[in-house]
Amino acid sequence: MSLGASEIWIMSSKGEILIRKNYRFDVEQSALKIFVGKLQSGIGRPPPHMEVGKVHYYNIKRSDLFFVLVCKQHVIPVHAIEVLSRLYQVCKDFCGALCADVINANFMLIEEILAEFMDYGEVQLTSTGKLKPYIQSEPVMVRCDSTNEQATSGLFGLHSRTVPANAADKPVVRAQTDMEDRRNEIFVDVIERLTAYFNAEGVLQRSSVSGNVMMKSFLIGSPCLKIGLSEPIVSDLTKQGYGGVHVDHCSYHENVSTTELESGVLSVTPPQGEFALMTYQITQDLPGSLPFRLRCEKETSEGSLTLLLQLHCSLPHNSHAVKVTVNVPLPHSTTRVRTDVGGGSAERKENSVLWTVGRMTGGTHATARIQLSIDASSETALQEMGSVSINFELAGYVCSRIHLQYVRVFDTQHSYVPYRWLRYITVPDAYIYRLT
Repeated sequence: MSLGASEIWIMSSKGEILIRKNYRFDVEQSALKIFVGKLQSGIGRPPPHMEVGKVHYYNIKRSDLFFVLVCKQHVIPVHAIEVLSRLYQVCKDFCGALCADVINANFMLIEEILAEFMDYGEVQLTSTGKLKPYIQSEPVMVRCDSTNEQATSGLFGLHSRTVPANAADKPVVRAQTDMEDRRNEIFVDVIERLTAYFNAEGVLQRSSVSGNVMMKSFLIGSPCLKIGLSEPIVSDLTKQGYGGVHVDHCSYHENVSTTELESGVLSVTPPQGEFALMTYQITQDLPGSLPFRLRCEKETSEGSLTLLLQLHCSLPHNSHAVKVTVNVPLPHSTTRVRTDVGGGSAERKENSVLWTVGRMTGGTHATARIQLSIDASSETALQEMGSVSINFELAGYVCSRIHLQYVRVFDTQHSYVPYRWLRYITVPDAYIYRLT
């Protein structure tokens, strides 16, 4: 499929141009000003695809950076977004982590990647392994700023030994000066995006999980790995009573062998860079319990509406959630807001109250009282409010109960004992409670 890209831009979230690669020289200079103007307009980020003056703009946002593809012809948006996603992943593999400081420090390296990634606006090489022989510049290590409270990676079988969350943010292609300090490591992330909808009585209406098992290898050579799952993956609906983790859909990387899948074992020869070992989706009853329950009581009077919120963390006691927030929308008739929280803090935004709880350990709860002065009836105000949304990050817990028991390395050419790091992360796609 022809792409016909005219330019590729990499820019900060504020619109600062970090990299600009011109492939066809057929787009006016004003095209850049148009996109930056949209970005800086203050009305939210530009849509993934937009057309202005017969110029098409496609963009993705990753790590607080915008990757933008510009072309004169219309391209299927999914194709353009996939190309940009591959470009981001390749740059991340070569640089380790991506932020504005990393881009500036590795300007020549990324220019080389862009020169080999496309030729006259057509995609050429999109895998780290195939690009590696053509890239001469060595990566410059720059650490990106990150929050302190993130999910750490634990060593298999030794949960007291951990590394920081950004331990895997280093180049797969290492500089020669860094080779002596290189450790043989492999990082595995089980990442799930959770969707849950509850009605006004707190009864679950719908739930689903979209998951990825991500792997990043820093091993010498290309050894074969065997990954043992705690339970076999079952995607055949005719085998619902045969145990295992039942999924609606499951796909594997092209390098994965599933000949031992019924025994819960996957074999893989990891390619260069980070890749998705397995992708799955569960839309039926989730094997694990949902992480949060929200109880909401409403008190109404003339010109006033009070919400009493109790958030309970249903995780096991050895698990915890971080960055927990509850967003409560405000009705248009709100004239005054008073809050009293029994955990965290609350502040009024433009059209909502954001209750920031922070960290919650399994089995704990937090409470909040939100009193609204309104110029309409309580019924009308509740209808305007709609739904409460909860955001969080879970460390060490996944609702699918897909767990890895071991990662074994079979290498006949080298003798070493690798470090194998494992991390489980759950974040919400949508975690919604209706108020009416």
